[in-house]
Amino acid sequence: MNLKRITTFISIVVVLAGCTLAAIPLKNEQIREIKKIGIVSFVGNEFSYANLGFTVFGNSENLVEQEYIDFDKEVTKVLKSTIQTKLNNPTKIDVVDVEFDSSALLGSYKENGKYRKFKIELVANELAQIAKANNLNYLLVVTRGYNAIDNGAGFMGGIGISRTSAMKEGQLTIHNYLDYKLFDASTLTTPAFFSTAAMNFGQKRDIQFSWKEPLTDYSETERAELITMIKEDIEYRVPWAVTYMLSYRSGK
Repeated sequence: MNLKRITTFISIVVVLAGCTLAAIPLKNEQIREIKKIGIVSFVGNEFSYANLGFTVFGNSENLVEQEYIDFDKEVTKVLKSTIQTKLNNPTKIDVVDVEFDSSALLGSYKENGKYRKFKIELVANELAQIAKANNLNYLLVVTRGYNAIDNGAGFMGGIGISRTSAMKEGQLTIHNYLDYKLFDASTLTTPAFFSTAAMNFGQKRDIQFSWKEPLTDYSETERAELITMIKEDIEYRVPWAVTYMLSYRSGK
């Protein structure tokens, strides 16, 4: 699906969402201002086990720490590669490696072991300090997202596996819900963002494993296959966000 079709699809999502915006791209004149950018990803490494009922009241999610996949490292690697090599912009954007305290940033939207909807204003000053320390005006901020816009319950967020009441025994799906915001350190605002709600199409990948929790309960072969599939899913889906937000648009 090319960028024009992505834009059209997301426009439809915005309308269907009752005017709740799912994504906002950056205007071409704003993109021209960006010479370099830093990536600040604080998704965390909890693996999400989600059960979805017929209604939201039947949903549940369990988060389990895992050490097999560094989600932030994988996301950052893919975003960096996409920005440096795959954006067809007249002027290239350099990616600056930045250091930050991810645990402190995670604490801004995690409480009692559960994640709330992330609000960038809670860490705007901290992000501005990161930008200033690296002589940057812009940061690409990545956090956990959810499977519905403004889903306060937070079911099926982040990256993990899920199943619904309609699924057969042994049938699972991979979910990958992350949110991306372009942060302007000079104004402490987010002029562009990409919500996971804009990528609900084709979001799930079916796998034929029995439900096992935590990941250590899988056999070594099963776990290796699952990890490979999740990394492939990250490599496929992550570039859509930055491509949508930071690519030049013809005729605009």
